[in-house]
Amino acid sequence: MDRTECSDPIVEFGEGRLRIFWLRARQSLRIEGDVDYATLPILADALASATGDGDTLYADLGGLGFIDVGGLRALVAAASRLQGGRGLTLLSAPPYVRRLLVLTGWDRAPGLHPHGALQARRVEWRSPRTHRLPAVAPAPSEAFNQPAWPG
Repeated sequence: MDRTECSDPIVEFGEGRLRIFWLRARQSLRIEGDVDYATLPILADALASATGDGDTLYADLGGLGFIDVGGLRALVAAASRLQGGRGLTLLSAPPYVRRLLVLTGWDRAPGLHPHGALQARRVEWRSPRTHRLPAVAPAPSEAFNQPAWPG
């Protein structure tokens, strides 16, 4: 979504620290700025009011500067509230947001529809070495039996 398609922000916090625009024709929210502990309630309220009508809700994250895990959780919660085949589609998510969604497993959350590059390839991590613990713990060495400070 192009920034020129947005009207005045429906929500603005802290002199532009967080701005949320609503574009009714496209059932879209554009989120610009930072989503953190202080601005999370504002995002949650905007998502709750936007999830009432339409088929799919779109959230354009292209203007996002920062979002913490609480903000991601708010997006996932909004997606889960949409019913009947509706969902929340994330557009223009920055790479760190895509990575966090994959790491938390929220990229597969019900109702959350990844778009484009957000559908990251999931890679199973395996340790390069197998660490095995001994069946019987070794006897403590003499160093452990000495006092810590000579006295």
